[in-house]
Formats: sequence, C-alpha cells, structure tokens
Amino acid sequence: MKSTLHTLTALLIVGLYFLLTAAKPGESQHVPTRCECQKSNSAVRGPFSDYKVSLAGTGCPRVEIMMQKKGQDEKKCLKRLGRPRRKQS
Repeated sequence: MKSTLHTLTALLIVGLYFLLTAAKPGESQHVPTRCECQKSNSAVRGPFSDYKVSLAGTGCPRVEIMMQKKGQDEKKCLKRLGRPRRKQS
C-alpha cells in the first residue's frame, strides 16, 4: 500500500513538473478601454515618422488614425473624412 502511494505521488510530481515546464508564456496585446483620440485635426503637415490605425472595437466605437511627426514624441489624431463604402451588389 505504501509503495503504491509513493509511486502515485512520484508520478504526480513528475507529471506536474512536465506540465509546468512545457507551458509557454502567452503573448498579450494591449486593448484600450476607451478611445485614444480625444481631439482630432482635419490635417497634419510635415514629414511623418510613424502612424497607427486603430479599428473600432469594444473600447472605442470609431476608427482612429494617429500620426507622429519626425523628431517629436507627440502623436496627432486625424479626422476620418472618408465615408465607408457600401457593398456593391
């Protein structure tokens, strides 16, 4: 009886070890809980170093376009002037 209990305990420990060491850390993704653009500009001039387009989702109901000018850390938000296309029948 004791040897069976020791065997089961050893198997449980070995199985738990393999389960914990084989698990890979999951990747996370930042999901904003509100819109990032509080104020939008109709136009932004100058050379840009980066841009980001955030699609509408559960945190924000609108598409947001953010531009970053070269040499600046501040991002400017652009108004979305285009209208969504209708499906062609």
